[in-house]
Amino acid sequence: MAIIDDYRSLDIQKTVNEVGSLTLLMSGLDAKVPLFETDGQIIVYRRDMQYGIPWYEEWSGFVRKLSFEQGDDGDQTLTINAVTFNNLLARRII
Repeated sequence: MAIIDDYRSLDIQKTVNEVGSLTLLMSGLDAKVPLFETDGQIIVYRRDMQYGIPWYEEWSGFVRKLSFEQGDDGDQTLTINAVTFNNLLARRII
């Protein structure tokens, strides 16, 4: 378990009664990169200190895809795509 607070971008799609998604972009050289794996759980917490709102769970789901890229300038990035747990309901039952 780790706190990821130095990410480059974070995009969350919340949809009621449907599969939500998360895309997290971070440095590919970050020491926390090895903590991410397919089907690993990811939880996003947030707070608003200005209005006195304490930490609460904003989004939770599991990692579905990890994509490493290296730019022409040598910059390495990791893109993490995740979905909410409702995704389990959409999978086939065999």
